[in-house]
Amino acid sequence: MARPSLNSGAPLTQEGQRAKISLQSIKQLQWILQHLRPHRWLFASGLLFLIVGSGVSLMFPWFIGKLTDLVNGKPIAPWLGGLYGLLGWLIAVFGIQAFLSFFRVLFFVRIGEKVLYDIRSKVYENLIAQPIRFFQDQKVGELNSRVTLDLSYIQDTITTTSAELIRQFLVIIGGVFFLFTQTSTKLTLIMLGIFPILIGLAIFFGIFIRKMARKAQQKMADSQAVLDESMQNISTVKAFGNEWYEIKRFRENLSEVVRFGIRGGLFRAMFSSFIILVVFGAIIGIIFLGFLEVQKGNLSLGSLISFITYSAMVGASMGSLSTLISDFQRAIGASERVFEWMSQPGENIKEPSIGFQPEGKIILQDVTFAYPTRTSHQVFKNIHLELLPQEMYGVVGKSGAGKSTLAQLLLRFFEINSGSISWNGVDFQNIPLVDLRRSIAIVPQEVLLFHGTISENIAYGKPGCSEEDVLEAAQKAHVMEFAKTLPDGLQTMIGEKGAKLSGGQKQRIAIARALIKKPALLIFDEATSALDNESEKMVQTTIHELKGTCTMLIIAHRPSTLEVCSKLIKISGNGSLEVVKNENNLSEVLESFKTEK
Repeated sequence: MARPSLNSGAPLTQEGQRAKISLQSIKQLQWILQHLRPHRWLFASGLLFLIVGSGVSLMFPWFIGKLTDLVNGKPIAPWLGGLYGLLGWLIAVFGIQAFLSFFRVLFFVRIGEKVLYDIRSKVYENLIAQPIRFFQDQKVGELNSRVTLDLSYIQDTITTTSAELIRQFLVIIGGVFFLFTQTSTKLTLIMLGIFPILIGLAIFFGIFIRKMARKAQQKMADSQAVLDESMQNISTVKAFGNEWYEIKRFRENLSEVVRFGIRGGLFRAMFSSFIILVVFGAIIGIIFLGFLEVQKGNLSLGSLISFITYSAMVGASMGSLSTLISDFQRAIGASERVFEWMSQPGENIKEPSIGFQPEGKIILQDVTFAYPTRTSHQVFKNIHLELLPQEMYGVVGKSGAGKSTLAQLLLRFFEINSGSISWNGVDFQNIPLVDLRRSIAIVPQEVLLFHGTISENIAYGKPGCSEEDVLEAAQKAHVMEFAKTLPDGLQTMIGEKGAKLSGGQKQRIAIARALIKKPALLIFDEATSALDNESEKMVQTTIHELKGTCTMLIIAHRPSTLEVCSKLIKISGNGSLEVVKNENNLSEVLESFKTEK
């Protein structure tokens, strides 16, 4: 099944589409190069060692040629020092080359790790700043795969591929220079005749390699999404006996990865084989011509040996270009995807706090709202609602009427289409998100806890809080009633998503996590709907005890949960709502939603 494009409203590059070299591609590369700027001196040092090391390596064939001439009785320059002098020069060349290679690799690895840290941080920062609607369109497994795979390709390019690509080009350029100046111009020109063919083939094969790489990356992300979904919902998978169904799904996606990987490998193999055939086949022919030149006396044996060695180095460098170029193409494909993420506007989570005081009324004035994916259906139409401080409101309505939507608008998970929402006379648009969401807490129906201790999950509501704050919140939410029976108390590890706890225990931790913030607005979104009677009563007791401490919105269907509320917000489902007093007709109000058509 085709996956939706990764977007938050704006269309992104489609699966497998080949991105053309354009101004946009250049901008993507510039975005990566910007992260090199803080490390430019380290990069320059690594580049210097790379250039010098490449130059030193090109001295080896020259010394070998002189050694051959010396053995064959041809005189050489006195400064070379004869046979033992040449041996010393060769040892020096290898020693210097080893020294330079060590620091070259070290510097580029350090640069790669630091640059990748910067890129990973910014990608995650941008990703986590995306609005809720972005994540509703995506699969967590695909996002994880993209962050892991795409950035690893970029890292490989920075640490290895780019350095090797530069080094091989330097060897080719330097080798050709020495071939012209120190050996035979005639033989060199013949050898260089294959260059246009290789360049044309590199472009041709690069197109297909890049296309296959993008498709393979997409399919790998799909298989990762299947893996994450099945692991996150393992209880459901096993309850329905669908292990083999999930295995089949995973294998189908994995087989696509293999298919595109093999196709990409086929093009790389064809490219590599053709280069080897043409380059080294040509070298063998040229070597034969070289021996003819030696017989004619037009070329010394030492110069021929130097020519052969230089040609082998140039040929090997050209042969490695196929792999390096394909790796570089793959990294560009990965950078395109990362750049697409980074170009998506997120929420302004960096906006500084203005010290907003969450006091006074919350007023929704002529608010109209429809979800971005369902613009034809307006959840609210010009509604007016006032929430008074320390008042407790019950929110009722049939399923899908907009009860949870009201909570999401107050948290600014979505922006309203028209009208305004204000708190104490300050428009929500003028309240920084950090201030607004710090003033609101929500206890959801489906509690999601982090892998860690009970204490750490409670403290998540207020990072940097003290142990006394955690204990106080735990006591208010009646967490201590079950925590004290555990061997490690609040330091008990709860497992992935709280797997070691019951639904009621997880709900109480969620309430404690909300209370530790000391919010001005506390929202219970169907917090008791999935609990047993005992757990429900415990949560209801907590709600009763909190009455009058803050403004509360209690979204529920059960009369026992709503009876403590002084007012009811009736959401009709046709875009309107009304506020009524919670008198003795609560059951009738709830029953009316069941009979509405």
